[in-house]
Amino acid sequence: MKIAIIKETKTPTDNRTPFTPDQCKILIEKYNMLIKIQPSNLRCFRDEEYETVGCEISENIHDCDFLFGIKEVAKAHLIPNKTYFIFSHTKKKQVHNQNLIRAFIDKKITVIDYECLVHKDGSRILGFGTWAGIVGAHNGLLHFGKRNNLYTLTPAHQCKDFAALKNKYKGFILPPSR
Repeated sequence: MKIAIIKETKTPTDNRTPFTPDQCKILIEKYNMLIKIQPSNLRCFRDEEYETVGCEISENIHDCDFLFGIKEVAKAHLIPNKTYFIFSHTKKKQVHNQNLIRAFIDKKITVIDYECLVHKDGSRILGFGTWAGIVGAHNGLLHFGKRNNLYTLTPAHQCKDFAALKNKYKGFILPPSR
């Protein structure tokens, strides 16, 4: 089986990735998968980190069986007759993505939407609820500090991972507010 990690094409861009280099290494070694990585200087891991664990860096992913991303794919980048694993933001019939749904149908694309993957009890398998809350709280603090000229924090999307985000709080003291 050959899979690809696609570069994110939604604006604004997203630096997250569906698989880390360490996860790719496991898939390659344990399941003999071939993994292609579309080059991206925006992804939180460098292309070289994937190459080091045995992934192939290539713009051409047409020969891959499954394409993994994070957010919606720009219509111009959709490859017909493929299966995409993404957050398509179409489940709730979002108006802004109706053209994307039409493109999926026209290009005979199968979409596995992470939002629709659920356990037997109905809870989401892949959800960013907790993480979205953490990022939301962080961004709230960031904007409060910026608006009131009290302090500066690095935006969450500029942190490589959760450990890097937590590191921003070492020695941080929230000043009193009125």
